[in-house]
Formats: sequence, structure tokens, C-alpha cells
Amino acid sequence: MNNPQRLAAGTLGLLILVEVGGCVQRPAPVLLSRLPMHDAVALVDANVARIGHTLKASGSADGYFTTAKGRRRSFHVDATMFFLTPRYLRFDLKKLGERQMLIGSNEERYWFYSREDDSYTCGRHGIQIDPAEDLPITPRQIIEALGLTGIPRADFAIGPVQRVVDEYQQLLYFTEGAGGPRIIEREIWLDRHAPRLIGKVVFRDADGAIEMQSELTGYERLGAVGPWLPGVMRVHWPKSTASLRFKVSRWTFQEEVAPDGLQFAVPPECDVR
Repeated sequence: MNNPQRLAAGTLGLLILVEVGGCVQRPAPVLLSRLPMHDAVALVDANVARIGHTLKASGSADGYFTTAKGRRRSFHVDATMFFLTPRYLRFDLKKLGERQMLIGSNEERYWFYSREDDSYTCGRHGIQIDPAEDLPITPRQIIEALGLTGIPRADFAIGPVQRVVDEYQQLLYFTEGAGGPRIIEREIWLDRHAPRLIGKVVFRDADGAIEMQSELTGYERLGAVGPWLPGVMRVHWPKSTASLRFKVSRWTFQEEVAPDGLQFAVPPECDVR
């Protein structure tokens, strides 16, 4: 077979491989070899270091939550998020311009609004009695679910400890049980596919049950040298029977939005004095 014939046959073979039923099949992502834990953590932290300004994400959100009266409420809304490490967040969910839910946080305080109850729940970070424990969707966990705050190293009795499973390098964090064995409190799963960032975040309660689990997919880079950011965030709260899927259509830097900006201001309804 001469060269043109070989080329034609090779091209036909390629078409057979990638075209099935008229749909182009993307090649499967390459599973990368595991890294030493220090190197894997350094990749995540280096990505977070590229977030020098407030980020804005625009897109749509859908899911459901269960009210205090046990009623399940589904939603499909427009979503806008402002985020600045480590604790600044504004996640605004609206339908036809009318606010359905607002989740916010700054360095000292957090707040949650639901149109279902038409009321605000407000609290302070780090206090012993936390009103957020009764919320179906908590501001602190939404921030952690984004996977954009870096790898924690403190506030745990032991951790991180690495475990390699299938397509992830898991970082496990333990806390001391009340007179009992140590308990896994947090899990951060580092994806072994490029760009090697956080694929899952798991919070566990004192009994080891999942409080929250997030999955992050569709990473794209913002600009030529900016951070890699997730395109889809899926979060599930099994105990409070709530679920959220945030699909981002666009990420941008908002350099004019500072930590003291209106986006991160505590709502008047929180009765700040």
C-alpha cells in the first residue's frame, strides 16, 4: 500500500474511532501517576495563589432543600457568585429577578436568606453556638465546596494523611472523639487527571456520616495565566436533605470589588450594631 493509501486508511480508521452515531467521542482523560503528597498539595495551593482579586461566577443553579416543616422545595434559578479568599462570599439565587436565596460571608460574619421563610439567619465565624447548624445550606461549607481556599493544615488533631484510591489522592483529616477513637472529619480528594486539582470535598459528623459532599468538574483556566476554576459544582447534604448544582457559564475577575465592598456587606436585617 502506497503512502496516500495508508493515509486514507488511517484517516478512515480515525473517523471510525471518534465518530459514533454522528457524535464525536472525546478521548478519555489520561490517568496520571500519583505524586508525593507535598507536590500534590503544592499544585493546589499554587492555583489558589493566582486568585489575587475577587472572582465573579455567573450561571444557573438547580436543586432542592427541605424546610423546617419537612417540605421539600425544588428550584431552578439564575445564580451569581462573588468570591474572595478565604471567607468572602456572596451567592445570590434569583428567579425572574426576584431573590430566592442569598448566602453570604465576610471575614467575621455570615448570613443566609430564604424566600421560603422570608427571613435571615445570621452568625459569627468561630463561635461555639452556631446558628448555621440548623441551615439546610451553610455558608462555610459552600466556601469549602468550591475547592478554592487551598489545603488546610491546622485545626485538626491529625492531618492531612494521604490515601490513594483509583483516580484520586485523598487527604484525610482526623479529630479527637469524645473519650473515644479519632474520627475522620474532612476529606479532600485531589484528582489524578489534569490539572490535578480538587475533585471532591467531604465533611463528616462525629459518627462518621457524610454532612456535605461536593464534586467539582469542568475546570477551565481564567485567562492565560489565571487560576483554574470549576465549571460545575455539585453539592449534597444528606442529613438535611438538600442538593445544589451550580453550572458556571462565565468566570471573571472583579478588581473593583474589595473585601469592604457592598457585595460582602452584612445585610441590615442581621441587626449589626
